[in-house]
Amino acid sequence: MPFLSVIPRPLAHIYIRAAGKADFYYEKHLSYWGLKNLVHAFKIVDYTKKIISNPDLFHADYMIQKGSKKAKLAKLIVNHAYFLSPTFIWLLYKQTNVSLNHYYPS
Repeated sequence: MPFLSVIPRPLAHIYIRAAGKADFYYEKHLSYWGLKNLVHAFKIVDYTKKIISNPDLFHADYMIQKGSKKAKLAKLIVNHAYFLSPTFIWLLYKQTNVSLNHYYPS
């Protein structure tokens, strides 16, 4: 069902009940800011825009066909309202403050 993940949960409960799909909306999605807070200890390498801009290169053309209306809308969203993207494709790297001198004392 469209928009369930972006509307407030109380409205999602009403929406899903009205559609007769379930009694309750069980999902609890984090916002962009909630996700950023969750991974604050990691270095983020963001592939979201790269994949949307070139789905063929990343073998994502089964989801977004280059030049389609869906691709144009996705590009518009990630370029102008990134936080509204329905998904984020991030690689996370653990940040360390450990000096190599700890392992290789002089």
